[in-house]
Parts: sequence; structure tokens; C-alpha cells
Amino acid sequence: MAAALAAGETPSPELVAAAGGAGGLRPPVAVACLASIVAGIALVAWVGDRVSPFFLDLDKPPEVLTYEAQQIVQDLGPVPAPADSAYGFVRERQRPGPRRLVFWYRQSPRPLSEGRRIQGGALSFIQPARDIPGMAGVRLDAHGLLVEYVRVPAPDESNATTAPDWAAVARETNATRISPVFADKRYAWDFDATGAPLRAEAASFQGRPVWFQGDRPERCAQ
Repeated sequence: MAAALAAGETPSPELVAAAGGAGGLRPPVAVACLASIVAGIALVAWVGDRVSPFFLDLDKPPEVLTYEAQQIVQDLGPVPAPADSAYGFVRERQRPGPRRLVFWYRQSPRPLSEGRRIQGGALSFIQPARDIPGMAGVRLDAHGLLVEYVRVPAPDESNATTAPDWAAVARETNATRISPVFADKRYAWDFDATGAPLRAEAASFQGRPVWFQGDRPERCAQ
């Protein structure tokens, strides 16, 4: 067949068949390729479980949720102008029920990368730690409803002219959770929303809100 090709002739089918020599992969190479394919399929399944449902569940795009989170931060009291901000999504296990999609947003008067270099870990709603006065964050559900608000107060923060107006939320009860940031007063309520019992807890420092979280009672008890 080599002579035919050198002479510029097209080899006949019989000549090609007689030449034999299939171009197969060596066993180690074939095994490596198969392993890569299996790993790729697993990666697609893992990413699909975490990414594709975001767009199915969301009532609002991330840009709108970011804007609404920023508005909540502004509405709940003055904070330093952010030097950095970030947002993302996470699915949280609920009992009973499936994992709930939650949008998170946080901002800081200093770059968030500073804390990551010191503390390590992936950027999230709680990482790096909230240890800089003026840091603020919001969590919203897929419909844009407030799940949690948190703000780091300054040690020398002055008293607010009026106390936070929590009374309109619902029936007050005993607080059972500890605020993730420093506070001097805690609040808690039980109430019904869209027919489902909910519980909300909050905290303030010097009369200004520093934390709020609303959720189902069975989750709050964990």
C-alpha cells in the first residue's frame, strides 16, 4: 500500500483490507480517556444540581436581587460606603421540604479579599468573618423576601434618635437565638405568613438594627 501511495495511486479496498493494522488506542490510554469521560459526566451532574435550578426557581434575576438587597441595607440605617461587595446563591436544607434556594449579598468598607487572605476559605455570606464595622449583608429567598439581615456596628456608635419599629412584625415572644454580631437588645416574634407559621428574631445595638432573621420554627430550633 505504501508503494501505491508513493506512486500517487489510490489503494484498492482489497489492498487496504490486506494491509490490516487498525489504529486503536493502547489500553492505558483508553482507560485514561474513559476515566476522563466518567469524571466529566459526574462534574456535569454535580454542577447541574447546583446551578441549573437557580434559573428555574428565581422570580427575579440576580441584578434585581442585588439592587433590592442594597436598598434594604440603606433603609435600615446609614453604613459606610462600600469598598467591595459580593453576592451568590446557596441551597439550604429545610425540614420538612426540599433544599431552599437563597440569594446572599454582602458589602464591606474594606476589600473582602483582605479577610480571605488571612482566614482562607471560599467567599460566602459568612466568609470572611464579619469583623469590620460597617460590614452589612442580606439574604433573600428566590422570591426576593427577606430571610436575614446583619450589620457590624462600630464600638463607639451613637444612640439612634428612635428605637427600631419591630412592633408591626407580629406577636412578641422570648428570644432564643444569639445574634452573630454584637448587640445590646434582642427581639423575637411568632406569626403566620401565607398560612404557614414563621418565627422571626432580631437584635439591635444603640437602638439601630444589627440583625434580623425570619424562618420556620423547626429550622430556628436547630
